[in-house]
This record gives sequence, C-alpha cells and structure tokens, in this order.
Amino acid sequence: MVPLGDQLLFGEYTACLNLGGFANLSYPHGTQGRIAYDIVPCNIVLNEFAQRMGFPFDEGGELAQSGQPLGSWLNELNHLPFYQEAPPKSLGVEWLKEHMGDFLDSQLLSQDLLATFTKHIAFQLFRALEPLAGMGNGEIMVTGGGAYNHYLIATTQSLLPSSLQLKIPSKQLIEYKEALVFALLAQRYMLGMPNCLASATGVAKDHTGGVGFGIKSR
Repeated sequence: MVPLGDQLLFGEYTACLNLGGFANLSYPHGTQGRIAYDIVPCNIVLNEFAQRMGFPFDEGGELAQSGQPLGSWLNELNHLPFYQEAPPKSLGVEWLKEHMGDFLDSQLLSQDLLATFTKHIAFQLFRALEPLAGMGNGEIMVTGGGAYNHYLIATTQSLLPSSLQLKIPSKQLIEYKEALVFALLAQRYMLGMPNCLASATGVAKDHTGGVGFGIKSR
C-alpha cells in the first residue's frame, strides 16, 4: 500500500527509500507503473549488534565506523541469492534467521560486525539505486530510522553516481511519513478507491485493501 502513497504524495522524487527494520524502495518504472520491494535487512540487524554493546542503536553509525569490515563475511552476505531475484520481493524475520543466522550468531567483535553489515547494506542500496541514474531529478528521499545513520548514508552516497543524491527530509517527515501515507490510504478505502498497486505486489490488478471498524466505506 505504501508505494501508492509515495506516488501521490512524494512523486517529485525519483524514488522513495525507507531505511527501517528492512530497507525498501519504491519508484516509477515506465509502463510497469510504480514498483516496490525490500532490498536488504537494515536496522533489525544493526540494532541487534548495537544492543550487544549496551546501546539501543548505533547512533549516527559511530559504532560501525569504529569497527573493521570483515571481508569474508561481507563477500558471503553480498552473494545471497535473494539479491539476484527480480522484484516484487520481500524479506522477513524467517528469511533472516535462515540465511543470516550464522552471521547473527557470530561471537566476533560487535563493532566489526556492525562495520561489516553497514557496508553490506550500503552495497545493496547502491545495487538497487544505481539503475535509477538518469531518471527524473535524481533525488532519492530517505526516511525511516536509518536516515539518522550518517555513516550509512555517507557510505551509500560515496558509491552512487553523482547524478543520484540521497535527500534527508525534515525530522517530522522522517518520523511521520508512514502515518501520513496510511491516513491517505485509509481515506481512499473510505472512498472505495484503489489503495494497493498491482505493480508493487504482483497481483493481477490494483485493488482496495483494508478493514473499517465502526465506519462504512462509500
């Protein structure tokens, strides 16, 4: 549902990138309409390693920046089959446990694991965003908690072509973008209008999703 909100509210951007528990992306794709998909696990992993060090999260990416990336792990993570699949596609905790369980269970220094996974996220974001070079104005709006991870943002930006720029909006928009989008989608549900794009889900056609409690849709 969120991709339609991205399209209607933030269509001036080339793409919308959300760095939450999992990083996901939405952008217009020619005749296919707006596509959206999960790119890579993000804060769900970074927070786990930071918490092992006694921090709720890696503020600004400072812990990761103090570590040393582990080349062998980085190579193995970057070659997971999921990253070769075409969208639409999604990730979840079950996938994480199955395909990254050994990495998550590693007893190596947490700051090194953070450094490794931050590099991994940045590389997968680069792979997802690089094909968008030359589209629209080249501005990628970044929201979600990862927008505050300055090290992750800077590392990703350093990999991207100069025509693509990661844009961090206001704190208010970072914090409340999803609430704003879902309010719009609820309104469309009330009006009986589509709020879910087929191009983002892989279903046959756009449709209206949701359940109203104590209200009637038109």
